[in-house]
Amino acid sequence: MRIGSIMENDDAILSNLFLTAGIIPSVSGFTYLKTAVRNYKKTEGNMNEICQIIANENSVTKSAVERDMRTALSNAYSRGWLIRLNEILGIEVIVPNEKLRVKEFVSIISEFVSNPEFLNRISAKMFVK
Repeated sequence: MRIGSIMENDDAILSNLFLTAGIIPSVSGFTYLKTAVRNYKKTEGNMNEICQIIANENSVTKSAVERDMRTALSNAYSRGWLIRLNEILGIEVIVPNEKLRVKEFVSIISEFVSNPEFLNRISAKMFVK
């Protein structure tokens, strides 16, 4: 079954991608970012709508969702791990001293994980030792 353009079973790929990028699963932002990526195409990139969907699903405010996603990305950036996305994605999306906004992050990840060629390449990279 498809959610937006991302398969439900691609959850493991998103989780591994986020873990590699230093986004810690113990914070709400981790789950919220995954949900945002899944809903990005379906909502045509409308972050207000995405945040409201997440807020409704989790019985929290929209501003709490926005804050938690920003914090998750900011913490990964501060630890220096977010830059690992450049190698994984094969392009330079993370620039030192320039923080990525939540919408930019969600958009980039959504585009990559909706690409079957990328999914095959990343699956082989992440799950084969």
